[in-house]
Amino acid sequence: MKDVGRADMILGMKISRIPNGISLSLSHSIEKILHKFDFYNFKPISTPYDSSIVLKKNTGEPMPQLKYSQLIGSLL
Repeated sequence: MKDVGRADMILGMKISRIPNGISLSLSHSIEKILHKFDFYNFKPISTPYDSSIVLKKNTGEPMPQLKYSQLIGSLL
């Protein structure tokens, strides 16, 4: 076994030391997934839930099954 010093990344999580402990962040991994699937430049929107709205079937362009499976796999 070899001591390689303090870890900065482990299991895709960035480790930051703060005065009262450590902080773990997945932002780097999330950004990589967003770039991989061309979602990085999308603008954030608010998605509040309104229970009075009746949902309708999506008539937009379907996502290819392979790309969808890869995206879900990346999140796992």
